[in-house]
Parts: sequence; structure tokens; C-alpha cells
Amino acid sequence: MNIKHGFLTILLLLLLTVVNPQYYTVASFSNIDRFNQESIFPVLESKKHQSAADRINTYLHLTVLDQVYENDRYAYFEHVFPPEDEYWGQSNFDFQVMTNNELFFSIAIMYESTGAYTESFVEYYTFSSFTGEHLTLNDFFAETPLIDVSSIVKERFAKRIKSYLPQIDKKEEDGDAKYEMYEECLSYIESEDVLYNASFYIKDTSMVFTRERCSNHMMAALDDLWTFETALTLNELGLFFNEETSNALAKNYWESNGDVILNDKILKGSIRKKYKITARIQFRPMKDGCQELSGVYWYDKIKTIITLNGEVDEAGNFELIEYFDGVATGVFKGEMQANTLIGFWSSGKGTKKLPFILDLK
Repeated sequence: MNIKHGFLTILLLLLLTVVNPQYYTVASFSNIDRFNQESIFPVLESKKHQSAADRINTYLHLTVLDQVYENDRYAYFEHVFPPEDEYWGQSNFDFQVMTNNELFFSIAIMYESTGAYTESFVEYYTFSSFTGEHLTLNDFFAETPLIDVSSIVKERFAKRIKSYLPQIDKKEEDGDAKYEMYEECLSYIESEDVLYNASFYIKDTSMVFTRERCSNHMMAALDDLWTFETALTLNELGLFFNEETSNALAKNYWESNGDVILNDKILKGSIRKKYKITARIQFRPMKDGCQELSGVYWYDKIKTIITLNGEVDEAGNFELIEYFDGVATGVFKGEMQANTLIGFWSSGKGTKKLPFILDLK
């Protein structure tokens, strides 16, 4: 009986390995801060798709650790750990892989941040496993379907608060304060239009939407609901997905083709087809139909981060001014073409004008 049970257990494990293989090998590195607290951070590896793995590594290091990814570094946390004789900064980093298959790689990064006080945070990131491209909700849904999905998610979050409000005894100490906190939170949730920047992650068969808690640090002790989370299966979302997402689910891999929203991606390219560069640019809608651009870029050989700020108009024409140590040192001008930024880079004094290109490849 025991032998049979052991054989069945091994067979089941083998089947699970075949059915749900891990697309990336997820290693990690760790550092100890000056308070003797250990932090752990992921590093993705892949024999067949290392360029995609490096794109994910680059995004996570830039976004969370504020530095360019290099696989032979030691001081990975040097820009986020509390400085000497200071207490502000981030520490106690850890991570949890949510999904690691041929289609998506989703991960949660946990850490503590100290300013006026110390608080814990969880941030979720989802990528195309095939390309390493960071994915946002705008990559999954067109404008109108995203509004519909947002309504479903907001209704679920609101329902949770509405069902809890009658349970609050206002006569108890801090009862009025707790009730008012949730009422304000409910009002804010219901007033939100679209979950453009909502936090989410992918499980094997569902998309999980999350929302921060209703309380600030001072009210946290009164917050019984804490963070919000709700899942919609990929089948339920099938009516709302855009064509690219539907095709990716059908083919079981995600590959960006045609028009791609370049918001919050790692872009690769060159200046004068000679100087290799990497960039990350974020888009923010403005009232006049234009979009505000902000981000960073660096020369791959030097790896020093240079800040970018500018705008793109409705026709796709953009201007990005670069700053180094607070001084304008150059400008990128051009147009967005499908999944590409193309144009000319000029030096700060205008003495040089060189062609450049940035895209997802």
C-alpha cells in the first residue's frame, strides 16, 4: 500500500512537471544591510531565452532597485538600502513567483520602506515570457473593454466595503473614525473611472486585481479589511481581451506585433547605429489630448542613467529632453511608428544631430 502510494505520488509530480513546466530558472542574490537584515532579489535565467530574461531583469532592477542590471554586480541594493547614519530607504526585500509558464511570468516583490515611519509594500509585475516585455492592462484590453472590466472589479471592491459597514459599531471607541474611513474609501473607489494603473498579476488560469488598503499609517490599526484582491478567470475575461491577447492565449505565447503601446517598456536601440542605448519611458495622459513622457535611458557600454522628460502629441510626434545632474544635455525628437520611436538626437548645444531608433526588439 505504501509502495503504491509512493509510486502514485512520484507519478503525479512528474505529470505536474510536464503539464506546468517552469519557463525560467529563477535564481536569487542576497545582501545584508547595515542593520543586519537580509534582502533577497530574483534573477531570471534561461538557456533558450536569455535575452528575454535579461529584459525582465533590467526592468525589475531599474524599477525596484533604481539601477541598471549587471549580472556581475555585488552591491545590488546600494541605491535603496538606508544610507549610513540615516534610517530612510528600503530593506527586507523578498519575492514570490506567481506564474512562470510559456505565456506569462508574474512576480510579487515585497519590501519595507522607511520614511517618517516603516511600512510594508507588495508590488506585482507581469511580463511576456517569450519577449520579456513588461505588460500593463492597456496591453490586454482596448479602451472600452477596460472600462467594463474596471466596473466589475470596482463593484467587487465596493461590495466588500458595503457589506462590512453595517458590522461597525459606532458606539465603540474609534467606531466613528473607522466608519468614516471606509465611507471615504468607498466613495473614492466608486469615483474612479478606469483601472489604468491598477496592480494585477496572472495566475495560470486567472488575472488577479489588487488594490491598496483603505487606511493610512495612522489608521492601520483600525483597518480590518486591509488590502483588496479579486480574481477573474481568463475565460471570463475572454469577451474583453483585445485581439493580441486572444491570439496569445490561443497560440500559448505572446509576441508583440503591429501597434504596441510603448508605455513602461524596456526599449532597445541605438544612436547613429553605433551607440547602443536602452530606455524605459512612461506615458501619462494630459487634458489637451497629448501625453506627458518621462523616463530614463543609458548607453549600454557606460550604464549611467540619464533622465528624460517631454511630450507626445496626438499625431505621435514627440520631444524628449535629457537631463544629467539637473542640466539639459540633449534632446530626442521624432515620431512613434507602431512599436518604434524614431528620429534624431541633438546635443545640448545643438552642435550634433544624429539619427536614433528605439523599439521592443
